[in-house]
Amino acid sequence: MIRQSSLADCDKASQSECRHQGSSLVIVLMSTYNGEKFLQQQLESIFRQSRPVDRVIIADDGSTDGTCSLIKGFISAHGLEERWQLQKRKENLGWRRSFFELLGTVNDDNAIVLFSDQDDIWLQGRVEHTASIMGGHPEILCLGCRWQTFDSGSVKLAAIKSKGTGEIYRPQSYFEIYEGEAQSGCLLACRGKLLRIIRQNAAKERAADRMPPYDMYLSRYAFFLGGYYAVDAVWHLHRFHSSNATANRQMASAPKGQGTQMERRAFCQEDCKVLLGLLPLIENQHLSTKDLLEAIAWNEARLGFMDAGKMGSWLQAVRICCKKGHPLIQVAGDLCYRLGIQKIAGRLLHFFMK
Repeated sequence: MIRQSSLADCDKASQSECRHQGSSLVIVLMSTYNGEKFLQQQLESIFRQSRPVDRVIIADDGSTDGTCSLIKGFISAHGLEERWQLQKRKENLGWRRSFFELLGTVNDDNAIVLFSDQDDIWLQGRVEHTASIMGGHPEILCLGCRWQTFDSGSVKLAAIKSKGTGEIYRPQSYFEIYEGEAQSGCLLACRGKLLRIIRQNAAKERAADRMPPYDMYLSRYAFFLGGYYAVDAVWHLHRFHSSNATANRQMASAPKGQGTQMERRAFCQEDCKVLLGLLPLIENQHLSTKDLLEAIAWNEARLGFMDAGKMGSWLQAVRICCKKGHPLIQVAGDLCYRLGIQKIAGRLLHFFMK
């Protein structure tokens, strides 16, 4: 149990030892697509880490701009041909399938794997701290950190959910990893063995148009195995702009309630799909499935309400939240969307959160 540990404690006790005595390989996986505008900064931030990464595998998803030329030039300029690899795809798979294909390039179960977006920036020390913590704590299967968001002009946007304590802790409830700040792949590091299992489990879905994101599989699988941990430290700058895959500046700074009910339902359905896919994996580990089944029931109840307006389903979702001590923000949002008042409610929430 590391809930009371801190990053400073870990640094003092094990950082140097873990880095030099039998430390695991550190591998970075990145998918690129028409990213030449911001990519140089991210490549530089990875290359200049205080603890060099051992391998970087970049899969270009059919870029039509100068992305591949930029990557090749960077690798050549820094003499990284033996450690950095560019894989060029002729067809565009989309970021979901692209990252799932990248999972198959990791053959070392003991490797520490980090995932990189093409337009973000890693803060100095991220790799060193990650390798230190995971090297000193084999019970950690997946480690998340915090981010600070910014736009294309380096203007800070949304506030982060961090007090900067450096505390390392294990979330006690599925609801603690439900939100984007906890499950985003760009914030995660994991053991190589998790990727192999997840990729095998999701093989049947790789051809689907809307296969669930790899980070949903990864964060949830690690959590239900009891191996998802997080550190309350900002190691990552996440860029919002008009053309990235996740969101733009307006989405980052706008009041809640600006999305659509269809998008909300799609995320809930994806989450439910992932949880159902993980059920046999958890059963095969002979672990309790009680919390997993409860998470599935919560999502199914929300879907029942969003699809058919069944108040009984909505009340079931409320009861599960109350039982777990989770805020009612999601189910309250479902109600607002169903009643068509989400924009008004979002503006009120935005006003009171200022």
